[in-house]
Amino acid sequence: MTASPTITAAVIPAGQAVTPFIPLAPKTLVGLQIPNGWTAANISLQASYDGGTTLVEFGNAAGLFAITVPGTTGEFIGLDPNIFRGVTGIVIRSGTAASPVNQVSQATIQVISTPLL
Repeated sequence: MTASPTITAAVIPAGQAVTPFIPLAPKTLVGLQIPNGWTAANISLQASYDGGTTLVEFGNAAGLFAITVPGTTGEFIGLDPNIFRGVTGIVIRSGTAASPVNQVSQATIQVISTPLL
């Protein structure tokens, strides 16, 4: 049986590049739905292991983690939930820490999470 996903709207306001903190615990991140009207930019994440008190750039053994978002929008990006074990919440960034990309219009990203099985 598959657990029902939780869908959380994460908003990047017009003229900005990051969402507020998005709590995930006790679930894990499995996907992002990128909205139509997305200003072309890859996505990077900050992660917290302590409920948002501490935020750090999210990476893995290969380096910092960035999601490549094609020029077209309205796309679902599936993510491996195992790499998000222990992450209690995230901040989504348009662009990277070194080169954030402000969204021209408000961008509402749908954050999909499910229980770890």
